[in-house]
Amino acid sequence: MPGLFKKYRKRIILTKENSEAGTQGIADQRSLCYGLKGRFYGEMLFRKTRFRLLVRDFEILNECTNRHFFRALADHAIRNHDVSMIPALNVAAARTDLDETFRQEVSLVASELEEIKRSKVPAGRKDIQGTAEKKRFDAYMLLAGEREPSAIDILRLLRSNDTETRRTGIYLAGKFRFREMIPEICDNLDTEGLEYDTLNVLEYLGEISLAGVREKLLASTGNIKTTSLIASFAAKFQGRESNEILLNSIFSNSGPALKIAASVLKDRNISLSEGERAKVTDVAYALATRLGFCLGAEEMAVNAGSEDLSGALKEEILFCRSALPDLVRLIQSGDSIVSVIPGMAKGSGSADPDDIHSFRLNEILRIREIADKFPEEGIRPPKESKKPLNHGDLTSLLIHVLDGDYIFSGKWLKACALRIVQQPVSDDLRLSLSALLFNPDQLISGEAALAAFRTDIRIYNSVAARVPAASGAYLETLKKENNYENLMFDRVKAVKSIFPNLPAEEALILAGKTSFVNPPDKNDLKRANTEQELPSKPDYFLLPVFPGGKERTLLIPFRAMEEMIMTWPERENYLLERLEEAEKTE
Repeated sequence: MPGLFKKYRKRIILTKENSEAGTQGIADQRSLCYGLKGRFYGEMLFRKTRFRLLVRDFEILNECTNRHFFRALADHAIRNHDVSMIPALNVAAARTDLDETFRQEVSLVASELEEIKRSKVPAGRKDIQGTAEKKRFDAYMLLAGEREPSAIDILRLLRSNDTETRRTGIYLAGKFRFREMIPEICDNLDTEGLEYDTLNVLEYLGEISLAGVREKLLASTGNIKTTSLIASFAAKFQGRESNEILLNSIFSNSGPALKIAASVLKDRNISLSEGERAKVTDVAYALATRLGFCLGAEEMAVNAGSEDLSGALKEEILFCRSALPDLVRLIQSGDSIVSVIPGMAKGSGSADPDDIHSFRLNEILRIREIADKFPEEGIRPPKESKKPLNHGDLTSLLIHVLDGDYIFSGKWLKACALRIVQQPVSDDLRLSLSALLFNPDQLISGEAALAAFRTDIRIYNSVAARVPAASGAYLETLKKENNYENLMFDRVKAVKSIFPNLPAEEALILAGKTSFVNPPDKNDLKRANTEQELPSKPDYFLLPVFPGGKERTLLIPFRAMEEMIMTWPERENYLLERLEEAEKTE
């Protein structure tokens, strides 16, 4: 044990300059929508700002008018005996514009917690020793005081399986500025329920956190939510480490991280090294070639009579068109001759190895020029007469989409292509369907299975025994059922009907956590979801939707909405406004 904690024995001595630098992140937070009144936003706002309350940044308490925020504060404090929230409760109780009854209730909670703090024993729990509750209470006592904990105590809290216990460890490391524990704090960036807490503490610790965040990014490639959070965090700071994190975010296979990072970096006017420019060019070239294909394929999809496929291609066009300008500007920044093809200038019959990237940039610029001639929505205007699409052309289009190795997006495009697969099925298309049955994504494997069922069941039977167990069980269920009541495809369309401005690729993130329920089951769901200690407060939305013209009810958990906002922060205001309307009518 002593060797394990050896690196934490030496504490960083903070100078006055360093200690003040830690407040930069707190003051730099995304502006909050104080005017929203819904319960979802109020409770999420408490989770987002709880650490700020702990370190006595009470701006939110003075500005917020959402009663659910104050209710969440009071409920958390009394339920967990969190004595560290006493100062925040006192400030809330002093708000003269709050309901007088509620102010008295908050004041009473603060008084009870003061008594618990003095006695150093959680109320009614004198017999509890060594349990998770006891550990948490001891941590709350440390958070409420000024006595510095040991690094060993904090590490034990951080390694707990209990989310709230780990949260107290993160807060202790932040409040007492254990900067040498930043790697352990960063480990919680992808822990469900601890994302906001981790980010707030890292911002409080300041720019020194970037080194640990960079290491976490390198271990999180492909995790869309975590890479998006990291890109947003790095964008709050200036300097080499921030630029390095943002640049790596472009290569993380994350659509939101790409857009955040490219937008910030092009405004900073940085100069890339040759290797960095080559890698960014590769990413931009992949998007440009996809844009070129989608521009040509969109008319074919219209002629095929598939609104879903046409809509998916349109969204791909819009995504590529929105991402490319920032990438091109980043590539060209600080290099006026980057778009010249050296091999051609020299007149030689061969080119240097780096010439391929200059060639690709010229191709990117050419495709962008073509795309700019299209309307803003990225598709050709409808023609008076449609050229009929022969079966061979449709098959070629489908194979190109299904076999494409897309980055950043493309799942919804594949799903829509699978929806229009009909008999007869060519040998190449059979191979494409067989391969997609092994796809770990439920949307893709499920739609591939349905395409096999309606065309040739032998496609499925030939590989069913080799499909991984997790996917195989779901596909076997689809095979046995005649009615498909809870398909991911239908849930995506249901989510889009609630949030019409949300592209389907983004709606996928939310749809994966939703489900259809029958209206008669609403009361049963609410009773089953209620915690025994609290009044009935279901942590989900129940919203009416009409997939296929049939009225159904979509259950959207609060947590799913929160993850959606973390993943696509640029959509936050839109989502919150739509949810505010939904809560009023629910």
